[in-house]
Amino acid sequence: MSKEGILVFSEFSISSQGIGSSGLIKVSGSQTSSGISQLKVSVFDREFVASDAIIKELQNFFANGILLSYEHGYKVTGKSPTQRSWYRTTNLW
Repeated sequence: MSKEGILVFSEFSISSQGIGSSGLIKVSGSQTSSGISQLKVSVFDREFVASDAIIKELQNFFANGILLSYEHGYKVTGKSPTQRSWYRTTNLW
């Protein structure tokens, strides 16, 4: 009998040369049995570390895959990626 299951990352780190004005992109973090416990994103020459409030929102969320994507922003709304929340900009979830 097979005992197959989903494996989650204990730690993760991924980087991309990026496109457009994103520059180098780095995403790293770690997880415990409660979910993501640390998360850091470097993009647009800035570094973002997830606050305790964001980490709390990520309880019971377990990453076992990462997809990076880029969105330039919308000129019609005047919002650039750096003006929006970083976790939505990087499409981590």
